[in-house]
Amino acid sequence: MNSTIDIHQVFADYFKQDIIKPIAYECSRKLSEGHICLDIDEYNSGHELQVDSKDLLSKSRWITDNPDKVNAFILNNNKVYMHRYFAYETEIVRAIRKLIENEEISVKLILLLEQKYLIQSIFEEQEGSVNWQLIAALQSYLHNFSIITGGPGTGKTTTIAKFLALVFSINPKIKVALAAPTGKAAARIKESILQAKSEIKGLSQEIKTHFDRLESSTIHRLLGYKRGTHYFKHNADNPLNYDIVIVDESSMIGVSLMSKLISAIPTDKQIILLGDKDQLASVEAGSVFGDICQSQSKMNLFPQNALDILNQFLKSKLSEENLCQTEYLLSAHMVELQNSYRFARDKGIGKISYAVLDSCLESKNIDAYNNNDQVKIFEDYRAKDFEAFYELYQQYIAEKDPLHALKNFSNIRLLSPIHKGEFSVEYFNQKVEDYLKLKGFLFPKYGFYHNQPIMITQNDYHLKLFNGDIGLVRADENNELQVYFESEDGSLRAINPNFINQYQTVFSMTIHKSQGSEFEHVAVVLPRQEGLSILTKELLYTGLTRAKLDLWIFAKANILEETSKKPVQRASGITERIKL
Repeated sequence: MNSTIDIHQVFADYFKQDIIKPIAYECSRKLSEGHICLDIDEYNSGHELQVDSKDLLSKSRWITDNPDKVNAFILNNNKVYMHRYFAYETEIVRAIRKLIENEEISVKLILLLEQKYLIQSIFEEQEGSVNWQLIAALQSYLHNFSIITGGPGTGKTTTIAKFLALVFSINPKIKVALAAPTGKAAARIKESILQAKSEIKGLSQEIKTHFDRLESSTIHRLLGYKRGTHYFKHNADNPLNYDIVIVDESSMIGVSLMSKLISAIPTDKQIILLGDKDQLASVEAGSVFGDICQSQSKMNLFPQNALDILNQFLKSKLSEENLCQTEYLLSAHMVELQNSYRFARDKGIGKISYAVLDSCLESKNIDAYNNNDQVKIFEDYRAKDFEAFYELYQQYIAEKDPLHALKNFSNIRLLSPIHKGEFSVEYFNQKVEDYLKLKGFLFPKYGFYHNQPIMITQNDYHLKLFNGDIGLVRADENNELQVYFESEDGSLRAINPNFINQYQTVFSMTIHKSQGSEFEHVAVVLPRQEGLSILTKELLYTGLTRAKLDLWIFAKANILEETSKKPVQRASGITERIKL
């Protein structure tokens, strides 16, 4: 007897013989894949039995096209939503519009002009090169809703650090919150901003003090998560008490959380979303950040009035090439940072990453990306090639100081897109353990053991441990096992392993889990099977760009090509609705 239950069918069966039943099934299935609605035209292209939206409205009591009416399903712009997800999408668009309606650009421009000398000293410009970081900071100051996007190494957090230096100079009492979807990402944005602060020339001690007082948290903690519910303490009726909310890794935020976050921003305050629009979307339903970015056909286009304002501060002026011919709601509210300070487009990691991003990687030309100082491609999946990467893990084991050992371990990571099966995270965690044990470097056992690297898999606010935090198990001077973590200030803290319940060994991790992290040495392994739905351009790009110095790719050339030409396509209506 087959015990597998089709939960989508269970959901659809609730509607019995109603015409909506097959649509209900497909809506449920699509939601599980990350879509927030079902496109009727797309549905009809793949099914013999065609569905007409007029028939749905006239023959089913479960669907309406009236957005103000509560029903199981909503039809909008030829897309069918479950009501809750239509409400999330509607709230996001509504909240963005309200923020923009309450902007006071003329007042803020006067304040900026008074700080023109400071701006020029903070943002050093090179003659003949447009300073997109300066443009992003100016636009973020002028507008209540802003997006700063860009690939790895383009300086998103550097831009924010310089933006904050400007903001604190104008208003030392301004209240700023830093947030991110995960605890690890939240800690990292604060750490990155403090590091970037030290590189800004001429900051007074008073301004530096304001930086040191910054606090970061998960979005859930910022909003005041109510356990066991879908609700938060802060919402549209009880908004956050901050002047500016800065959110990193915004591509990881699903439609539900994004709705709750934006609606909790007072309409006369500011929110700045940071992220890479080309990275993986949220594990939850929706690709909100990417959808919002797509509402403008091309990034870095501005209306004439915005061009005039920006050019008052720029040595290298924006030209007609940057003029937005058709003005949308978010024209001038989004800036894409253009220059990568980590990767060159024409060599190494940058060359293959941009080839994936541009969908121009071809299997017949795979050697053009191989055998250089940064990138090695292995198509044969030979054990000795994997073992050459496993050897790198000896570095952290040989280091006696726990903090330095933890840092050494954080330089190396093996990434897979899948949890179980051949070449999965589970597979490689076992393989690395076995290899290091065979070499006499590691002595694994059930539970915790000496030199075991672990990753926390569930937030523990009492211990201040968050999903994604990396720790290292080591015996202390009394031969008692401790789990060592690096604190936000760079110091070491030890926690008794008896207090830690939700964890896993982490020689390998999923590409999804690696999002937002950086490692010096990275191995990306793709399964050998062709046609896997999980393999997408965004997933591959995210995996490749986790590497800073050294990238090992284990994949067949044809699978690399196939993956690079398969973008994530998640149905939503945000892009179209923001344009209206």
